[in-house]
Amino acid sequence: MTAPNRTKMQAFQLEAFSIMKAAEQDLAGTVPWPDYFSTRTAEHILLVRSLFERQPAQTGSCMEIGCGPGYTLLLWALVADSVIGVDDEKAVSTARKVVQLRPDLASKITLVPGAADKLPGKLGPVDLLFSQYVLEHLQDPSATLARLKCMIKPGGCFVHVVNNLVDRLDWQSVYRGSVSWLGRMRRSLRYAGFVRTFLNPDEFTPPHEPVMGSCSAEQRTYRLERWTRLCMEAGYEITDHFQTRDTNWVIVTRPMP
Repeated sequence: MTAPNRTKMQAFQLEAFSIMKAAEQDLAGTVPWPDYFSTRTAEHILLVRSLFERQPAQTGSCMEIGCGPGYTLLLWALVADSVIGVDDEKAVSTARKVVQLRPDLASKITLVPGAADKLPGKLGPVDLLFSQYVLEHLQDPSATLARLKCMIKPGGCFVHVVNNLVDRLDWQSVYRGSVSWLGRMRRSLRYAGFVRTFLNPDEFTPPHEPVMGSCSAEQRTYRLERWTRLCMEAGYEITDHFQTRDTNWVIVTRPMP
């Protein structure tokens, strides 16, 4: 990394850490997940550093599909001139409050209610399109990704953060350690049905995405090769991949001509 970029990254990390501390103090009640702000901050620092260091990315304009409570929009606003966050109305309502943690950065951020497969018109194109733990929730990921190519400027990229197999194995371990055998049996009867429960009482662990049916199904599909294939089927070139947590993969793509 060049000296100017190193200086830029150091400033970015200090600002990101400052935002994290403020969020932990002032926004603790806005998200239900413990350690959310520290985890997302660490992920984002590693992500941005890798994008700048491994293959310099243009970040003049950025759009996050499925921005959730909006915290990462503040972090993107540290390196981008303009940031768009898209999610359902409930998430956008929360994000409007969260981004006001830093009014100076909120002025760069536009929040738009919408869905990945039905984006409102006139939003793009942008230099960097971003999704974080979104692909697994799409009914038809390849078709949605294909439609989103028009949202990316020439030379721009689409960056995905996706769950991996370790994430599902970790969740299964946590679930089995925190819910009694009887509790697991009851939930299995309710969600998996009598036959599946009878055939394999220990098999059922609730999935991250209900449409998957079970954690076992997710373990078969939350794999790098599957995420890569979905992107290629949609007409994207895979230009890089790396990790920002033990439980994820980051896949960097660009639309193919």
